[in-house]
Amino acid sequence: MKVSVIVPIYNVEKYLRQCLDSIRNQEFTDFEVLMIDDGSPDHSRDICREYEKEDERFHYFHQENGGLSAARNYGIREAKGEYICFVDSDDMISRRYLQVLYESIEKYHADMVFGYFKKFYDETEIVDDEKKEVSLRLLDQEEAYQKLTVIGEDYKSMNLIVAWNKLIRQDIVKETLFLQGKWHEDEFWIHHIIEKSDKIVETTLEIYYYRQRRDSIVGAGNESDLRHLDIVDAFEDRVRLYKRVASKKTYRKAAFAYRRMIAIHYRARWNTESRKQEQAIKKKLKRRFWRSFWDYPAALNIPQLRYYISFALNIKRRRKRTCKHQL
Repeated sequence: MKVSVIVPIYNVEKYLRQCLDSIRNQEFTDFEVLMIDDGSPDHSRDICREYEKEDERFHYFHQENGGLSAARNYGIREAKGEYICFVDSDDMISRRYLQVLYESIEKYHADMVFGYFKKFYDETEIVDDEKKEVSLRLLDQEEAYQKLTVIGEDYKSMNLIVAWNKLIRQDIVKETLFLQGKWHEDEFWIHHIIEKSDKIVETTLEIYYYRQRRDSIVGAGNESDLRHLDIVDAFEDRVRLYKRVASKKTYRKAAFAYRRMIAIHYRARWNTESRKQEQAIKKKLKRRFWRSFWDYPAALNIPQLRYYISFALNIKRRRKRTCKHQL
């Protein structure tokens, strides 16, 4: 068995057939599909059983609801392929997705290969460009580490961060399970995968199709959920690793990215039960920001210094507004 495709499933009966069909119709055929039902209350189970009955490569597993990370970890433990990849159950993949990734990782005897993704909405018609030439580039660990220091909607870094759109050696994935009980689980996971990967291949082909849904965890309707604060922990975990294994330059960038992530969440508005609770959250973030200079010391350049001064002034203005409100 060459490839294990892990599909975590929860409340996606509307999209599940599209996802599973896109996997079943792959040009590459030496794969298994592990459909992990994370206690889904809808009819996803019936759909999975149907595919399992029709195609011997499809295997259905059920667990009590434990979240995305728990479902992925279940699939990792059951996987038998030489390589592992993940496909979210509301997304789709190009017909040559597995073919491109498998040939690329074999060509370079690499540990991981990743492609690019394309966003789409329910009304979007996806054009699968099967004739586009495959371009490949070999990355070393340091270059991959640097890509993770970019904050924002930057596709080049996002393509590396997400767990799907990749093919990774089985032994590396089995040694690096997802952290359970956290949002932004990919942010906690990817730098540890890179640490174990000496050779990483990048292709700019957009062969993974990422569905945009308002009701998803990262959808627009959940922007103020306090669980988004988990990403701050993920960035601290990353800078802690970089302090040990990355170059000084990359470590400094990671430390700056961590502080920026704290500042971004300090300025955000959170869905709290009271104004007092929101103030308590911001107070903790402020303390964490200043403590980071002690925990992760790094030389500053002028743009970074300006950013820190701006953040300090923002805190001062907020303190004045709070005092006036209390009066």
